[in-house]
Amino acid sequence: KWIKGLTQAAGLGKIEVAIWNTNKRNMNAVVVGFVSPFRKLLLSDQLIERLPRTQLAMVILHEAAHLKRRHLPLRMLSIIPIWGTAAAISPWFETSQWFAPTGSISCILLTLLTLRWVSHRTEHDADIEACRIAASLSDQFNELPDSFEQAGRELSRALLEVTSERTSSRKSSWMHPGVLARISTMRANREKSVVLGIS
Repeated sequence: KWIKGLTQAAGLGKIEVAIWNTNKRNMNAVVVGFVSPFRKLLLSDQLIERLPRTQLAMVILHEAAHLKRRHLPLRMLSIIPIWGTAAAISPWFETSQWFAPTGSISCILLTLLTLRWVSHRTEHDADIEACRIAASLSDQFNELPDSFEQAGRELSRALLEVTSERTSSRKSSWMHPGVLARISTMRANREKSVVLGIS
């Protein structure tokens, strides 16, 4: 009930919340489903058991931020210009025996690089947006930090706890920036918020 209240206050509307049974081997949260009425927020059993409620709230708001900022459609749309350009110029090179293989390989590489860049940017954006949401909802939920700065600290603690047993997952991957890079970005934005007088 508390989680559903938090997701609704964050602007997600109706979303099913379910415990993801991993036999306490996984600490993760994910939203599945493209269409609003059929979306589901999955929270792993170990995540719910181990994280304090404030940190759990920040993880949930991170997932909420992905939806609010439409990050999944953005990732999908980001590759359209690459494939559109390839389709547009392909008629000019129909007679070239090298165009098909080199063009396909180039498109695949550009697609992967673009998706990696956009994925990393959207992860950072979701962290920052989660901190903003937390501060704005702190008067409705006692568990939420009441400032952007404190929200960043709590989300940073959650990220370190989630990756505490598998430190290799703290490193940068294709879809996620490294945990330390995420914490550094939040810290930089916290400092910017303080300078601008934004709580």
